[in-house]
Amino acid sequence: MQVFETSIADFITAVGQPKNEVWNEVIWSYSIELNNEIASVWCPYTFFLEQNGHKQLLHCGVNSIELYRSNDGWQITQITDTRNETGCREN
Repeated sequence: MQVFETSIADFITAVGQPKNEVWNEVIWSYSIELNNEIASVWCPYTFFLEQNGHKQLLHCGVNSIELYRSNDGWQITQITDTRNETGCREN
């Protein structure tokens, strides 16, 4: 298993810049665990890259998102995901 860490700035740059292709992360379901001011969201996904009418499956896995409820509302404190290249759901 490999572990990679991305800074918040790099994450925002990666997802926030315009691209020639379409990034399409399909979320298949989700589960939320909640206790007062903390919550955890678990959602399996498949990630597709779409360009020139062609859809390519890149990877799949699970997103794990941790949240904290502050006076300003829910805040994301951590996003972790797994990435698999085989056994992915396509539809």
